[in-house]
Amino acid sequence: GIEAIAKNLPNLTSLDLSTTSTDTGWNNLGKAAAGTIAKGFGKLIKLSIGICRLMQGYNESIGDEDVALIAAGLPRLEELNIENCGVTDRGAEAIAKHLPNLQELNLGTTSGNKERNAEVTDKGALVVSKLKNLTWLSICTPEVYEVGTSIGKQGVIAIARSLGKLEYLKACNLRCYSVGIQMETEGAEAIAKGLPLLKQLSIC
Repeated sequence: GIEAIAKNLPNLTSLDLSTTSTDTGWNNLGKAAAGTIAKGFGKLIKLSIGICRLMQGYNESIGDEDVALIAAGLPRLEELNIENCGVTDRGAEAIAKHLPNLQELNLGTTSGNKERNAEVTDKGALVVSKLKNLTWLSICTPEVYEVGTSIGKQGVIAIARSLGKLEYLKACNLRCYSVGIQMETEGAEAIAKGLPLLKQLSIC
C-alpha cells in the first residue's frame, strides 16, 4: 500500500493517487493514508488525490482535517489536486496557511453533497486569493444556489484582484442567481482588469 511506497521511495517529487473513473465510487485512501502522505513524502512537489470527472460521490476518506495534515507536512508542494475530496472553507484556509508556494490548485467540487456540506464559499475564495504564486486554479462548487453558500461576486472579485499571475481559471456553479447582474458586470470587469495573463478561462 501507500506505506510501502513511502518507505521505499522517499525521493518522490510527484505522486498521483487520483482516479478518473466516470462511475460511482471513491479511491478510499483512508484517514491513515493522509498521515502517511504528510510524513513519508516530504520531497513532494506535485500531489493528486482527487477524483476527477466523477459522476457521483466523493473521496469520502479525505476531508478538511486530512488536507490540513497533508498541507502542513508537505511545504514544498507547488501543485495540488484535491478535486471532489469534499473540502470546505476550513481546508482552503489550511492550504493557504501552509502552502504559500503553490502554483496550481484544483479545489473543485463538481458533485453536490448537502449532507457533507462539501463546498468552498466566498470565505474560502478569499483565503485562496492569498496564494500569490498561483498560475492555475479550479475552484468549482456544488450546484447549490442558496444565499450564503457557494462562491459569489465577493469571491470572484477577490481572486481577480489578488491573483495576477493566473493563466488558467475555472470557476463553475457560481452563485449567479443570488447576485444577478452585479456578478455578470462587476465579476467580469474584475477578471478582465485583474488577470491580464489569462490564457484559459471557464466560468459556468
